Amino acid sequence: MLRNPSFDIGMHFPNKSQFKEAVIHYGCKLGRKIWFKKNDKNRVRAACEEGCPFVIYASRIDESPTLVIKTMNLEHDCSVDQKLFWMNSTFMAQKYSNELRADPDWSVKGFTAAIQRDFGLEPSSQQIYRARKKACTLNKYDFVD
Repeated sequence: MLRNPSFDIGMHFPNKSQFKEAVIHYGCKLGRKIWFKKNDKNRVRAACEEGCPFVIYASRIDESPTLVIKTMNLEHDCSVDQKLFWMNSTFMAQKYSNELRADPDWSVKGFTAAIQRDFGLEPSSQQIYRARKKACTLNKYDFVD
């Protein structure tokens, strides 16, 4: 689902963190600055910069942790941005941890090329180094019973 996130009214997410992760991935994929305007235990509203009509709103179903999309407008009037708040070393580490597990010696150039291919963004070499370090830490904990 996260490779090409798509949303529909009535779509369910098992919990708030999965919904937010999908919205963040969507924003990074399109190169848009998406912010969470409302974010409490019952609802999440994400919007783009001022004047852009993009909005997506999901709220909990009764007392369960499941969120359902109630309102959305996926149209954008804003421009694509190369500097995204969410496209940080933690996001990159989580996104590419499997690739780094398969090839621990994955070069910085290869990692950068993958990000450029997938997101059309140019990360700094420092971001790549931090992402590799975080991914290694994530992968260590994956193997612990």
